[in-house]
Amino acid sequence: MAGVIPIIFAISIILFPPMIAQFFVGNEGFLGRAAIGTINLFQNQLFYGVMYFTLVFGFTYFYTAVIFNPEKIAENLQRQGGFIPGIRPGKQTEEYLQQTMTRIVFIGA
Repeated sequence: MAGVIPIIFAISIILFPPMIAQFFVGNEGFLGRAAIGTINLFQNQLFYGVMYFTLVFGFTYFYTAVIFNPEKIAENLQRQGGFIPGIRPGKQTEEYLQQTMTRIVFIGA
């Protein structure tokens, strides 16, 4: 449901610190050492992979929660005469969709 937007956000955030650090590599003292340390840290495949996974997971979870509107879906189902078996149309459908979305997105993110 979230598409590629969370991936774009994650890669943008991951690439930002090393890009900024490149400007300070030539400096003497703490700033230069911090820049080199930042660049080396982000070149570590394990760190990069864990950060990338964490950011994509987080952005997918929250982006889907923002764009998914169970109230509108429940309203459309009711208007079209559709229903979820065992769930009453309206508010109960909305609550069911919200609970289901929360569980599914956690696994699917």
